[in-house]
Amino acid sequence: TDAAEIALYLLAEVNLKKAEEGEKEALPQAMAFFKKAVTTYPKSKHALFGHLRIGQIYARQKLFYEAIASFNRILKQPSQNRFTLQAQVETARTYQAWEKWDTAKDIYEGLLPHRSFSTEERAEVRLGYADVLYQIGRFEDAYRQYKMAALAMPTYHFKYPVSLFQFAEAAYRGRHFSKAKGLFLRFYNIYPKEPYAPVALVRFGTLLKMEKKELKSDTRVVTPNLSSIDDTIHHLASTLTQKASPKSAHL
Repeated sequence: TDAAEIALYLLAEVNLKKAEEGEKEALPQAMAFFKKAVTTYPKSKHALFGHLRIGQIYARQKLFYEAIASFNRILKQPSQNRFTLQAQVETARTYQAWEKWDTAKDIYEGLLPHRSFSTEERAEVRLGYADVLYQIGRFEDAYRQYKMAALAMPTYHFKYPVSLFQFAEAAYRGRHFSKAKGLFLRFYNIYPKEPYAPVALVRFGTLLKMEKKELKSDTRVVTPNLSSIDDTIHHLASTLTQKASPKSAHL
């Protein structure tokens, strides 16, 4: 193993870690080191890892064409290895971030049957798939996928705010009102400062009112107006927040 090559990858990883901690100048430095590593040592066994990291950085910078091109360099290799599956996952995530929902959906559907994923990795893929199904309006299918992912990875709701909100909203759209009420309250408990928190609070209040009125099954689900948030609902949610820990709410 060439010590100079290893040094480049170590420097790249150190800068990537700094970037994750908020140091803005570190991300371009990480990219520079990864690029130098793969161009200086193109036939190294570490080169595919380098291309994977380069693609991830491009995706993070919203340079989606470049990200896909980097992942394709791995996928075009004649031999399949552990980086091939990772590149497929990253490709799906990139198309998802790019809002190319149908393409992302097709890739996720091809990934789910793979047996080489760990339980958490499969749950991550399933969450991505559920998010895409939600975005294309397949709320019932999204709800089922969220349920399976949440069972496999219960801590998802501390890592992915958007997925937790969309899980709740998919339950709401699918008329799983009891489940939706618990999920919206959980979201509001954990992420009171997130942009979707007011929406979660309104949904929670709407469901409480529906519960009290014992609405019939033919009642229409209406998107509430954000201006309808009143002190009574807010006080009630605050009281429940104090009594209920998000960790105690089971899926």
